[in-house]
Amino acid sequence: TSPVTGFEALLGLSAWKPFECVGESAECRVALAVVSERVDWRDHPVVLALGDAVRRAGLWPTNAQINAALTPDRIVMPLPYADVLT
Repeated sequence: TSPVTGFEALLGLSAWKPFECVGESAECRVALAVVSERVDWRDHPVVLALGDAVRRAGLWPTNAQINAALTPDRIVMPLPYADVLT
């Protein structure tokens, strides 16, 4: 398999998602979009290949989706733990 196969799955480019704990595919695409803007990562071959694949699939996140993902509007955790924060 290709070194990017697992990443493709995480990004929602295949039917198989390897890990439940990593995040939703939309969240992984936001992470890719953020990384692709970083000077130290944007030219990495894997980032370029995955970015192209996500764009071709029409799944590249919009600025609104990126901002929404990076601006949490609620705490998502089990109530016993959330109670500690209040």
